[in-house]
Parts: sequence; C-alpha cells; structure tokens
Amino acid sequence: MQVASGAVTQVDAARGWGVVVSSVIAIRRAVKGAALAALSPKPGRSAGERDWELEEAQAEIGRLAEAVKAQAIGLAVVRGESGWD
Repeated sequence: MQVASGAVTQVDAARGWGVVVSSVIAIRRAVKGAALAALSPKPGRSAGERDWELEEAQAEIGRLAEAVKAQAIGLAVVRGESGWD
C-alpha cells in the first residue's frame, strides 16, 4: 500500500521488509490483479455495456504504475544502484 500510494519507493519498501525489489514488484502486480478482478463486470451485466468507472480506474493504475517505475529508476540512478557501472 505504501508503494501504491507513493509514500515509499519499491526500493525503500524492499529494504524495509528485508526482501529483494523483485518481490515487491511481484506483490504489487498480484495486488493490482486482484483489484482489477474485484472491479471486473459482475454476472448479469450486459457484455456490451461499457464500465466507464472501471476503464478510468484501469487507466489511472497504468499512469500510477508508470510514475512509480520512473521514480524508482530515478532514485536508483541517484543512489548509484542502476547497475550500469
């Protein structure tokens, strides 16, 4: 939740919990998938009916995910952890 809200970066969350960054990324993806599944159309809804709120939520998730990635990359570069040495 801290990573999704922007309170901490993926790198900081991984350090705080004593895990590798890929674990934080995997957990974030699993949570995102569960959230999208929970927001998916429910039985009884017309298949052709568009769910505008769901589409907007999915677009926002995409924008936030890209922002988190950009911040994590920037932080890694600033801290010298880019692996591009």
